[in-house]
Amino acid sequence: RLFDSNGNLIGEGIVNEEGDKVGDWNFYYENGQVKSKGRYATNRRIGPWNYYYSSGNIEQKGTFRSGIPDGKWIWYFENGNIKREENYKRGKEDGESLEYDELGAIISKGYYAQGSKEGEWFYDYYFHTEQDNYKNNFENGNWEYHFKNGDIHFAGSFLEGKEDGTHVYYYKNERIKEVRYYLFGRKIKNWEYYDYYGTLLKILTFDNR
Repeated sequence: RLFDSNGNLIGEGIVNEEGDKVGDWNFYYENGQVKSKGRYATNRRIGPWNYYYSSGNIEQKGTFRSGIPDGKWIWYFENGNIKREENYKRGKEDGESLEYDELGAIISKGYYAQGSKEGEWFYDYYFHTEQDNYKNNFENGNWEYHFKNGDIHFAGSFLEGKEDGTHVYYYKNERIKEVRYYLFGRKIKNWEYYDYYGTLLKILTFDNR
């Protein structure tokens, strides 16, 4: 058994002659509620593990192989609805990743390859949605943001994590708000700023050398 400095039981399970945790183990909150439970093999977590809120509701569950996450992991809101689903391979995210709000709507969706974001990702934020592209975890390719009604909010491209080309921002009335120009992250040309009704407000000129 394991106790904290106040004498509260925080863990119990089997320890072998070498002092390694083996077999089934439970860990506890101060209120005595189970915090996590699973199995060890010579101090390394193996197989299925469950983690809990202090209320007793499931918080997350997944599997370990030789002490590192491997396979599908699921996180939960305290109301029991799924919060996030991810797949791991040798400790790194690998495969589809999904994140939900408390009502079950998808707010993030995409893919990992050996821990790096790859390809198209979708995000649903409070004020807008995003369709992004990644390569080796860097922003890459065309990106678009949309207002909740589907109208375009932003369109631009990235190259190896840096802004590249023309970036355009829009008002909710579909008129252009800003036009920016980049060359591999460097600000170039004339940047244009407009008011809500389409009137040009100012121009910023950047050194193109």
